[in-house]
Amino acid sequence: MKIVRTLMMTGTLALLGACASAVAAVEGPVEVNKAYTVTLKRPWTRIADTADSYWTRGDRLTQDGESLNAIRLIGNLKDGDYIVRPQRKDLPTPTYKSAMTELELTEFVSDSLGALGYEQVALANVRPKGFGRLDGVAMDLTATTPRGLKMKGEARLAKAADNLNVMVFMAPELHFHEAYKAEVEAIFDSAVMK
Repeated sequence: MKIVRTLMMTGTLALLGACASAVAAVEGPVEVNKAYTVTLKRPWTRIADTADSYWTRGDRLTQDGESLNAIRLIGNLKDGDYIVRPQRKDLPTPTYKSAMTELELTEFVSDSLGALGYEQVALANVRPKGFGRLDGVAMDLTATTPRGLKMKGEARLAKAADNLNVMVFMAPELHFHEAYKAEVEAIFDSAVMK
């Protein structure tokens, strides 16, 4: 019995060590998949992709925990890549295709949020917006969590050649979205392409 407890404790400590290495406080320039850099004016908690089983690329940033505010930064998606990793063979997730139209790209992002577990995902105010030096698209998002919490957010996306770059911000509609909206917009505006 003592051996089993020791093995369980060793496994638990190894898992905690692996998770801890993927989480860090960052400030200043943050590089995303060798595609672009954004600048943070104050420290944010950065959770690297290696700590997440859902997002295929990029990083997540948060101030108060991901359920209260989350910025997702994804770069250099190529044909056949997905934002949300498939969890089951019978439940595929949307995949990126470089031939997608602007409308299809916005739906790719909203459908990916749906695959992540958000419900009633809706797009509004789709508009041209710069993404670094690229001509990009911005959109407002609304959704609910499976427990019924109303969420609001914004996303920006732009293609560099055939690769797609995406920035998404989601937070509860009450308080947290408005509290971070201006700061997140400044982070999105700071994007510099590689």
